[in-house]
Amino acid sequence: MTREVAVAELERAFAGLVIRARLLFVELAAQVSPGMGVANYKVLLAIERMGSARMSDLAEDMACVKGQLTRLVTDLENRGLVTRQPDPEDARARRVEVTDLARQRLDVARRPHE
Repeated sequence: MTREVAVAELERAFAGLVIRARLLFVELAAQVSPGMGVANYKVLLAIERMGSARMSDLAEDMACVKGQLTRLVTDLENRGLVTRQPDPEDARARRVEVTDLARQRLDVARRPHE
C-alpha cells in the first residue's frame, strides 16, 4: 500500500468517525432537551467536565468568544440545565455549573451508549 493510499483511507475513516460523532451529539442533545443544538450540548458537557467554571475559563476551554458563549449558556439556563452564581473569589465574575436536572438527563441519555 502506498503512502497516498494509506493517507486517503485514513482521511475517509476519520471523516466517517466525525460524522458518526456529530450524529450521536445530535441524538444526545435532543434526548437531554428537545430542540437543543449540538453547540449547546458541547457547552453543557464542558461545564459538566469542569465542574463550577468561570465564564472566562469556559470560553477559553471551548475556544469560543464570550458573546457567543453567553448566548449558549443563557439558553442552557432557560432550559434549567445550568445555573450562574456570583464567584466568591471575584465579585465581578460569575460561575456556571450544571443542575441536578442536567445530570439526570445526561445520565439517561448516555445509558444506552455505555
